[in-house]
Amino acid sequence: MSTPTIRPLPLRLAAVALLAVLLVACGPSVSDPTVAAMVNGEVIPVETVEERFEAASANEQLAQQLEADESGDMAKQVQAQILSQLIRSELLRQGAADLGIEVTEEDVAATREEVVESFGGEEQFQAVIEQNQLSDEDVQSQLEEIAYQQAVEEELTADLEVSDEEIEQFYEENADGRFGERVSARHILVETEEEAEEALQRVQDGEDFAAVAQEMSTDPGSASNGGDLGEITRGQTVPEFEEAIFAAEEGDVVGPVETQFGFHIIEITGKETPALADVEDEIREELLAPQRQEAVQTWLREQTEAAEIEVNPRFGEWDPESGQVTTGDPLEAPTAPPGAPTEGAPGTPTEGVPPTEVPEVPTESLSESPQ
Repeated sequence: MSTPTIRPLPLRLAAVALLAVLLVACGPSVSDPTVAAMVNGEVIPVETVEERFEAASANEQLAQQLEADESGDMAKQVQAQILSQLIRSELLRQGAADLGIEVTEEDVAATREEVVESFGGEEQFQAVIEQNQLSDEDVQSQLEEIAYQQAVEEELTADLEVSDEEIEQFYEENADGRFGERVSARHILVETEEEAEEALQRVQDGEDFAAVAQEMSTDPGSASNGGDLGEITRGQTVPEFEEAIFAAEEGDVVGPVETQFGFHIIEITGKETPALADVEDEIREELLAPQRQEAVQTWLREQTEAAEIEVNPRFGEWDPESGQVTTGDPLEAPTAPPGAPTEGAPGTPTEGVPPTEVPEVPTESLSESPQ
């Protein structure tokens, strides 16, 4: 029997075979044009960055700025910020897993209810989704991330406390302001005094205030809810509006009241001065908030410092100190889009609103309530 002859592979085929072996051995890397970043070995695809960038570009103001930037630098910087957000999100998920945290479908569903409520209802929530051209996958991903954030915060801050003395002191220091008299009110906002007089006459003739508000009010934040503004404390609205509601009695319908936003017809639906027991939980949560924030931020910094993060040079370089993907030039944050709520406007209280994260660029975010 003759011994079979082993013929060497042609040089080019041998090189291809060796490359395949190396790729299998090394796995994906940022040299792969489909990989935007690697976070402890987990891939963030370029496709995801591009999808988020396309959605962000649906914002009219950002789209105009991108179009005006002939150099293309802004597009690169926006993509770098999006990738930074994705890296932080991946670090959050990995860190949550290390803490033994598992987010269930029930957790995400509960988070969705909270987010919808913060936006003022399902209609407003869907409007944000449509405005930012978010897919079902985008919405689900963001809701999961918010659920992870909440779960991590609860795990890290479960043992934090504030004393009864601290709560009482805070209450006394704010007794003349936010813990003073509270007014529950609803209003009808129109452009002219004549329209306001018409709305007032309809209400005085016996028409339902909420129905008139839904038909006539131009306030996008309250019209669909029958003009309901909830509870208002001093300092939350413009002076003319505040003076009118705190001078009136429960059950009164007052107006027209002129402010910078137009003319208001206002119904006082309730007035009360809360006792310490009524606001104790609210104060406790407020005093705990900075402690919780510091605990979570410290944890995130530790996660970032310990992580192995690689970024595709196409998007810039990873700066471990700032926890950002940098492109060399700082991005000037765009101004708020036209029509954004104005601080101090009726229906837009400046206190008592859950803290929100303001993104560096107007990318889609369900964690931002328009209240």
